[in-house]
Amino acid sequence: MRNWLRWFLVVPSMFLAWFLILQLFYGGIYLLGSYCAPDDFGPWICGESWYLIAAQCLFYLCFALCPFLIIVGAVFVAPFHKRTFAWITFFIGVGVGLYMADDGPVAQQDLCLFVGGILGLWVSLRWLTNARRRPEPKTATRSNGA
Repeated sequence: MRNWLRWFLVVPSMFLAWFLILQLFYGGIYLLGSYCAPDDFGPWICGESWYLIAAQCLFYLCFALCPFLIIVGAVFVAPFHKRTFAWITFFIGVGVGLYMADDGPVAQQDLCLFVGGILGLWVSLRWLTNARRRPEPKTATRSNGA
């Protein structure tokens, strides 16, 4: 694939990762709501004692998984300068995440954001380091029959 096309697809891959995590969160909330009593108001409101804890755990898991997938996906799609792009994506993502995490328990959201971002950065840089260390495949050599 041409380099300009891959650079063009970096931002849509970031939005796709964010959208997939959003759909995972909504699906998880509806799945949790399906275990509630049928006379409850809806999937967002449940009278069970475990529901609020499970919903918060799902929320924080998705909040940490979002920067992880955004960083890994963006580095995977970028054609070159992947290491620099991983750091740039991390810092821009932290800034956007801190801006968006302004409602509710902000400390837990920020912690999940940093943990997910650092794990995404670590996996991306580790993947790039291992990709450089791979030995080239051995090719069969011909002998001159001597």
